[in-house]
Amino acid sequence: MTRQAMDMLDTAILVIFLAICIGTGWKAVFEANHRALFYNEINLEDKNTSKKNGYDVKEYGDYDGAISQMEVVLMTQIQDYNMPYPRTVKINGTETPVIAAYKSYLNTYGESAWNSVKGDDASSRYYIYYRYGATDGGVMEDQWFEIARYEKEGESHE
Repeated sequence: MTRQAMDMLDTAILVIFLAICIGTGWKAVFEANHRALFYNEINLEDKNTSKKNGYDVKEYGDYDGAISQMEVVLMTQIQDYNMPYPRTVKINGTETPVIAAYKSYLNTYGESAWNSVKGDDASSRYYIYYRYGATDGGVMEDQWFEIARYEKEGESHE
């Protein structure tokens, strides 16, 4: 065989080999893509509906973005020293400094939060705001979390 014939044979074998590899590879890629899309479709389903091997939620909340009195107290238990400076939580105008995350301080935070909300109606709802303070020069500083009672239009808890 001449050199030209050998080059043509090598090219033909290469083309056949590539066709086989690409054909089987594309099949695997399409199957993997189909599986991924199927899993995404399952994960995007509503998690609140009952389904096979899932949970059935029979009780629904308000979904108004507000929290209850007990949730306000619970929220103070998860604040720690890594929160933004000056590390303060304001609840109904009562300022509570967060100085440490030790268990001995958590009771103090909880008592302070409860004393701030215990005079409100038991059905009161509260919103959490992240407040910024600004200096006279317009520099943003003194961030804190503020928890304020939510009142619907026409309602007053006082």
